[in-house]
This record gives sequence, C-alpha cells and structure tokens, in this order.
Amino acid sequence: MIRLIVAALAIFCGVAGVQAASISIVSMQYSAAQPVPHIHYSGATEPGDVETLRGVFDKFVKCRIECLGPWGASTAVLTLDGPGGAYFEGLALADFLRENHIAAVVERGAGCYSACAFAFLGGSGYSSMDGFGTYIDRQIEPGGIVGFHSPYRDEASFLQALEERGANELMGENRDALSRMVKELVKWNVDPEIIHYMLGMGPDKTYDIVAADDYYLVRAALPPTPAQGWITTCPLPSSTPACACSPLTSVPIRWPTATSSTCPMRKISVSTAVAA
Repeated sequence: MIRLIVAALAIFCGVAGVQAASISIVSMQYSAAQPVPHIHYSGATEPGDVETLRGVFDKFVKCRIECLGPWGASTAVLTLDGPGGAYFEGLALADFLRENHIAAVVERGAGCYSACAFAFLGGSGYSSMDGFGTYIDRQIEPGGIVGFHSPYRDEASFLQALEERGANELMGENRDALSRMVKELVKWNVDPEIIHYMLGMGPDKTYDIVAADDYYLVRAALPPTPAQGWITTCPLPSSTPACACSPLTSVPIRWPTATSSTCPMRKISVSTAVAA
C-alpha cells in the first residue's frame, strides 16, 4: 500500500480502502503505574478526529493538571493503532495531546504509521514541580511499531501535477513539504538525524522505531512494566529479560542455540545506544 505526503498546502498520507479511526474509552484506569483513563485510537486518520477525541476526553477525563502533582503524570493514556491518513489531522492530534497532557502509547502488536506516527509525537505529561511543567510522554512497547516515511507521490499523481503546474512549482511544493516535516520534527524534539532515515525509505517502506537508536531519535520510552510482561515467545524463563531487551541494548548478546531462532537481535552502535 502506498502512503504519500503531497504539497505543503494539501499534505496527505494515502490509506485508501481503510475505515476512519475509531476513538473510544477502554477503561478508567490504564494500569497500576498509570491510573488514568485509557482511550484507544484505531484506524485511518481523517479530518474530524481531533473533535471526536475531544468529545471522548471531555466526557471521561475529569481530572486535569491540577491533579497531577510534582512527580509528573498524564491526564489520560491514548493507545494508537493506525495506518496513517490526513497528515494535517495527525499534526492537530499531536497538538491536542500536548495541550491536554495525554500520554501516547503504541502497544505490543499495534502499528502506528505516517499521520498516526506524527500524532504519537504529541504524547505528553505534566509536573507541577518548579522548572518542569509539560514533558514528553510517548511510549512504545516491544512488538509495537511506529513508522515514518519520506514525502513522495505515486507516479500517476506526480505526472498529473507535473502537467498541471510544471516542474518548478512541483519542486517548490516538495521543498515546502520537506520544510514542514523538519519543522514539526524539531517542534516535537525529534533528533534531526531521523530525516536521514526517513528520506532513505522507498515509496512502500517506513522507518520503523524498533531498536535503541530508534527510540533515542524520537525520544520514545519503554513502558514502566517488568520485561517479563512483554515476552511470550521465549521458551526459557532465564532468557526472558534478555530476550525482551535484546533489540534495545547496546551490547550484542550471544544466544544459546536453543533460543537463537526465537529471539532475533538487531545489532546497533554502542555510542548511540548509550545515549539512549
């Protein structure tokens, strides 16, 4: 499936053939570590999603920043699972999360791509402690994926735009699209190095957040959950914590033959992982 981001005035991440997002309350307590309302966002990002989320938030979230205290917390947790969609709506969702101090979480087995990924960047918490205030609160469970990609068009829309507006205007639109994306990434405190990875993705690929260097570049965190709670595929109890964290650690681990096939590991640079 091809996702695209087009001109700066009409950027869109294509997800044809999928339904608009469903936004609903799951429970009034996400977890013991985060005892706040749990809202779930699932499906394609479409205009109007912010207002739908606002309605759910206003109805179920009664405690705002006055309840959060000096140690920091979020007013609610939004779990995301979506293929992308309307880029500007994704940016507006990110702003809504930041303004209302809602944490963003992509859970194990979920995928949050393109416009959904930009919405994820808005995940925030709040501390009343002097010098703190609003802070980043975006988490990805091992087995969940957040995916970004570069601006591009499919061949048909590119040729049509080229014919209608000419090469110079089309190149100008591409520059505007890249400029807007860089601006948004900087706004959400994403490392500029991510641009290099995003632009290296082809039209049917995404830069997926899966390893320690990826987490560092988007300032994402693991959830405050024991590693044993994330893993169901490793057969040996003694290997569970290492298997859970192997893609997220700086030192390569040598696996026994019995477990190497079930616990794949991605090697990363020591310097980058230590910074994470």
